[in-house]
Amino acid sequence: MVGNWAEAEDIAQETFIRVYANLGQLREPARFASWLRRVTFSVTMNWLRAYRPKAFEQLDGRVDLDRLEIPDFRPGPAEVAEKRELARAVMGAVASLPSKYRVPLTMFHIDGLSYRKVADFLDIPLGTAKSLIHRARERLRGALGAYVTEEMTPMVKEVFDEHRLPGEFAHNVIDGLEQARWGAGQKENSVIGALEAALRAMGEPIPYEFLMGVSGGAFRLQMQQPNWCPSAPHANCGFRLYDTLAAALPWELASVDGEQAGEGGPPTAPQALLESIDHGIPAFYSKEEESLVVGYEKDGERVLLRGYAAPREGYTAIPVVDLLSSWGGFEVLRRKPEPPERRGTLVRSLEIAVELAHAKAFDRYASGFAAYDVWIAGLRDASRFEDTERREQEMHANAHCYYSLVDARAAAASYLRSIAGEFDGEAGEHLSLAAEQYGRIHEILCRRCPTEVAPMRFALGEGGTWTQEQREAQAELLEAAFGVERAAVRELEGALEALRV
Repeated sequence: MVGNWAEAEDIAQETFIRVYANLGQLREPARFASWLRRVTFSVTMNWLRAYRPKAFEQLDGRVDLDRLEIPDFRPGPAEVAEKRELARAVMGAVASLPSKYRVPLTMFHIDGLSYRKVADFLDIPLGTAKSLIHRARERLRGALGAYVTEEMTPMVKEVFDEHRLPGEFAHNVIDGLEQARWGAGQKENSVIGALEAALRAMGEPIPYEFLMGVSGGAFRLQMQQPNWCPSAPHANCGFRLYDTLAAALPWELASVDGEQAGEGGPPTAPQALLESIDHGIPAFYSKEEESLVVGYEKDGERVLLRGYAAPREGYTAIPVVDLLSSWGGFEVLRRKPEPPERRGTLVRSLEIAVELAHAKAFDRYASGFAAYDVWIAGLRDASRFEDTERREQEMHANAHCYYSLVDARAAAASYLRSIAGEFDGEAGEHLSLAAEQYGRIHEILCRRCPTEVAPMRFALGEGGTWTQEQREAQAELLEAAFGVERAAVRELEGALEALRV
């Protein structure tokens, strides 16, 4: 709004003083960010009224940005005259726009804010912000007239880039993401937990339990053989849940290849990633426990991760070269041209549940009924826990798999209850009964606190142990759950049979 970096700093300082002095007026702490933006806007307007009265009077019409001390555009010596003329034309055209178009356009292209942050700042819906910026571009194209050709359009963008804020502000972060955490059966499936957080941040909240059910994750049980591994519940191991998620949602996960900067320059994030962040859509980074790429710094030289392994309050920053060279790479969410057919995806989720129960193995992983068998047998084999180091590793893996099973079966019960009403007659009855069975499994697994039956390694005190008595107690719980699971799968099979008639 003021066009001068030093004066903007002064206004920001005055804003924080004003906010601190009047904090008691904030009645709804959850709306602090919105309140802060309003105070900032108010202080800025007061400053313009006092020091730039002409600019203030013209806010609803034309504003001469040259009087707002925008730093001079300085292209290379060989193109000074041509680029200076273009810069004047572009910034003059921006100044000619009505404020309702000029302000969001400037925020997006010069301040580098995402669509969502522009919408938040102006307190307007996201769709309205996008529409205003689109219309501003169209008006700008008309105002520039002969200057805008296919060849000149990149040069117009270059003018915007030259007028961006200083380098320390060449970043963007998606706000408002809920951070998922492991522990005691809450959103243990990190792929689904990360996806739910991403969709929620995009304004499309889909319940975690539905994502778990429609993908098949709610019906999954795998144990790595011959050793146990905490990776077993992970959706990328053995049976890949990504594939079924892609079929069930209006969004697809698209892999994006890395790009390098020009010769001699630092590596920067691919444009597809930066655009995804700028549009408020997180990307997936598979290597770091299903972290979401939620921001970037230094024009994309570093990316910010938020996920299961990130600090409790904040982000994990990594050089983009590490992201581009990792085995997992990253994927961006892209909307499909047509939404999936709902009934078909629900039926497919039931088919996957039955397949997972009867499949004996995926790669190194025992699956379904077979996984119950090997898990229970392993718990009762005292010889495999004689070695201290192996016992500690197995304790950690066992606990994570147990927590994940608690989480999954609770999700299965919730998912089946939510969809049973969409199927008439016998099929709906079978699904309701299956929901009850999975609810019983969850109750059985929670009869004792999992931290007593299968403590995770970091929860143990010095010299902590895992006795054969504890392992036997857990085996009994798993046996009881296994018996009910067989009955639940029979109900799913009954529902599928009824649907085929």
